[in-house]
Order: sequence, then structure tokens, then C-alpha cells
Amino acid sequence: MTETLHIFLGVDHRQPVSVSVLIHSLMAKSSKPLAIHPLTLPTLPITRAGLTPFTFSRFLVPYLMGYKGMALFMDADICVKDDIAKLFEECDHDQADRALWCVKAHTGQFEFERPAVMMFNCGHRENAKLTPEYIESAKKLHFFDWLGGGDSELIGDMDPMWNFLEHYQEPPMPKSRVKAVHYTQGVPFWPETKKGPYSELWWQYQRVATSALPWATLMGTSVHAKPVMERLQETKNEDNQ
Repeated sequence: MTETLHIFLGVDHRQPVSVSVLIHSLMAKSSKPLAIHPLTLPTLPITRAGLTPFTFSRFLVPYLMGYKGMALFMDADICVKDDIAKLFEECDHDQADRALWCVKAHTGQFEFERPAVMMFNCGHRENAKLTPEYIESAKKLHFFDWLGGGDSELIGDMDPMWNFLEHYQEPPMPKSRVKAVHYTQGVPFWPETKKGPYSELWWQYQRVATSALPWATLMGTSVHAKPVMERLQETKNEDNQ
């Protein structure tokens, strides 16, 4: 049986379009089945929020997985360009005793962006500290305090191309090397952030994620077609009277 990959996504009810595009980009590229878990704060065992509703709920991933297996967390304002199964393989092949993986190359003002993409080894002994009670009050979660800080050997170094910060990092050559674009200043949905080196990528997925083929193509040969067409004909006749 093909392994199912567990992916948890931060959900911001103020911009549902972002998580919709992320989900579509994940499904479009994945070579393995995905179990996608949106983190909606009202359904979770914490109430703590920050700049976004998922500022702190992201650290619930090991708890929600029953402290077993591998699971990925991603911010909503990301668009995936490559097969996400590759990221699971890259982290799984790291034989060291890792509690999680993130882009450790993000330093200084960008260190806060490390938790935007985290692969958790949910069964690691240190991740057992991530209980709802701990997450509700811990002061330095984004700097991995429960592991001893961001430089801990318990943290594996993820390929930076899985958390590429648009506008803050120069696109590599070729641009196709980027595996996941993080629109940290805002997705291209808004006029203020509509122009960027990877804006069209986001819009390509947005157009497909909110589209559908014509009704006749999808439903024209189904058992539902007859009553629909009869209803339309009745409406047409009423309009002509």
C-alpha cells in the first residue's frame, strides 16, 4: 500500500483563497496520496493566536498525530512547485536523531520564517513536550525552545528551496530550482503584492483551483442531466410567455 503523507496547513479565515491555492498546488504535483489537515483554531485544543490564527497552532502537529510518524506543516501563503513527496524522502533519509527539519539557512531577521515549513518527526521523545498546555504559554516556540534553540543538533537542515522567501531572496538560476514559494509579504491576490518573480505561478494555480469545466461536459451524460434540462426548458417557456 502506498504511504499517505500527512500535511497540516495554517488556515487564516481572513484569506481563504491562500490555503485553497496551496492545497491545489500540493495535489497537482504529489506522487503519493495526501492527507491534508487544515488547522482551524476553533476546532483545536488551544485558543492562543498571534499575527495569524495559526501562529501557535502549528506546533500542535505532533500532538494531533498522536506523537507518531512524520508530518509536514506549511503556512497558508505558500505555493508548491515540486512533488512534496520528495521533501518527505529528503527528511526521512536523514539518519540522525532529528526532532524536526526546517530551513536553518534563514537567519537574522528571517529566522522567524523557519517555522513556516517544518517537517516533524512526531514520535521523537523531545516533541512529547509539545502538549496543548505547553503551547498555550511557551514564550519562544518559534525559536524551538523545547529543543534547546534553533541551533540544536536535533533540528535537521532542510533544503532552502522548500521555503523560498519571495522579494527577500534573489531567485536562483534557473528559477525552476525553487520548490516552494513563500509569499511572506502577502500572496499576489492584493494590488500591493501582485508583482513578483513568482506571481504568475500563484495565479496559475488560483485560476485552476477556482475553476470548473462546463456543466454539460461534467454532467451532460449523467442521470441528473434530464431533470436539469427539463427545468431549464420550463424556465425558458415561462420567460417567453
